[in-house]
Amino acid sequence: MGAGILYNSKTQDWKKFFGVSSVSVLYEYRKTTSRIKSAELRHEIKKEALKQLERDIKLKILELFTKAILYKKLTEVKREEMAIAYVRYDRARQKKDLGISTNLKVYQLESIYREKRKDLLNAQYEYNKALRLDMNALIDVEDLDFKPKVGILGKFSR
Repeated sequence: MGAGILYNSKTQDWKKFFGVSSVSVLYEYRKTTSRIKSAELRHEIKKEALKQLERDIKLKILELFTKAILYKKLTEVKREEMAIAYVRYDRARQKKDLGISTNLKVYQLESIYREKRKDLLNAQYEYNKALRLDMNALIDVEDLDFKPKVGILGKFSR
């Protein structure tokens, strides 16, 4: 059942009739089904985009954790290398004071020590950059723990 309105182009007026109008109902049905299908597709697209965003966020978090752990280890190694270079330089300086070593050897070891110190500062800079911290601040890397809490990443995978 339905009502329809038709336009008569010869008399230029609208004819109104009431009763059974299958043309109007079918037309409305076709318009409605296409709109419903379009809305369903838009909803599915939004759901897939949200899932992709969640995957991207998880990957970014894992990438940042991996970089931070890598630079933490690199900083520890560079710190050890610098400490060894400093001990060698300090011993050579003491030997020079005793007359056992030459200035050339002391300057060579000082140069190596300064190079290792520069490498340590670069590693700390990269570590801070991975953590998105102030680049000028030197932080103690041994106090930070990078284990994610259990269940945080699982909340987004529904």
